[in-house]
Amino acid sequence: MHPRLRALARRVEQILLEEASKRPTFVVLRERKGEIESMLNEPLGFFGIPENGPLELSPIGREDFFEAARCYSVGFSVASIMFMLRATEEVLRCYYCQVTKHTAKGKNWGNLLDILKIPVLKCPQELISLLSDLNQKRNAAMHPKEQIPAEWNLDSARKVLEDSRRAIKMMVHDLNKRTTENS
Repeated sequence: MHPRLRALARRVEQILLEEASKRPTFVVLRERKGEIESMLNEPLGFFGIPENGPLELSPIGREDFFEAARCYSVGFSVASIMFMLRATEEVLRCYYCQVTKHTAKGKNWGNLLDILKIPVLKCPQELISLLSDLNQKRNAAMHPKEQIPAEWNLDSARKVLEDSRRAIKMMVHDLNKRTTENS
């Protein structure tokens, strides 16, 4: 190898080692690799929000899903949980608007849930229960001094991700069912 090329390769290696020592590394397990890639490449689809479906998210809501995916993929559990809950709240607002035919402007998660619990709206009880659990997690996220560190680790992030994904799929299913019934 040419001496100049060898010197350049050593310099690149040195820079990479210096930068790598300052960055956390996240290794994706083989069995999760496809899931992580799917979540990063198309987070809305991963979470069950179909293109041209019944839910239309704001640009901020869409970005929250991307940020949740990015944070989760590199192991930033607390940030992942916070972005995921914020994104789920945006989906809840869209769901609320579809179900009630009223704007969700100015309403927080708890207010939305209180109205969605009204029996005449016929929201699935399993969905309401899951959203209530996620709301408790959201409230804890808004008060960092009350957080218990053990509840904000990678396992917790995975649980919030799975629960949010399940809740979103339930909302989409319910809206599709309502559309079919009204046709």
